[in-house]
Parts: sequence; structure tokens; C-alpha cells
Amino acid sequence: MSAIPNVVTLPLSFTVACGLVFGLYSLRKPVDHQTSYYQPVRLKKVKQKFTGEITGYVLAFTNQQYQRDFIGANKGAINKKIIEVISA
Repeated sequence: MSAIPNVVTLPLSFTVACGLVFGLYSLRKPVDHQTSYYQPVRLKKVKQKFTGEITGYVLAFTNQQYQRDFIGANKGAINKKIIEVISA
């Protein structure tokens, strides 16, 4: 019985493994109104003065639980209108 040489098996194994990883990754899709699978928040607008100084920003959330947690942790900045939170 002759074995298959490493010259054939290593590149073939690598190709099959990459194909499986990328194939399975491509099947993962965002659910409901998510903007992406990994990011529950998107920067919608940056508020600036004429000089370029940033005075605030607007964040849009696709994950409601993350939005509630963020609001709870940033009440001061939200009350001062530095951060505006909306649902995506």
C-alpha cells in the first residue's frame, strides 16, 4: 500500500479547511433589524462646531438590550445632550 505524499495532502487539507470555514461563516446572517452580525451600534451623526470641535454624536442601536444598558451607563452624557441615542 502506498501513502499519498505530503505534497498533495497538505495543500488539499488546507484548501478544504479554508472552504469549510468561509462556507460556514457566509451562512451567518444578521437577524431582525441588525445592521451587522457583530456590531449592535452604528455612529449616525457627529455634531461639530465650525472649528471642527466635536460637541456630540448620535448612536443608532439594533440591539434593544444593549441600548438599554448603554443608556443606563451614560445617563450624564445623554442628559447633557452630548450623546443622542436612537433605535436603528
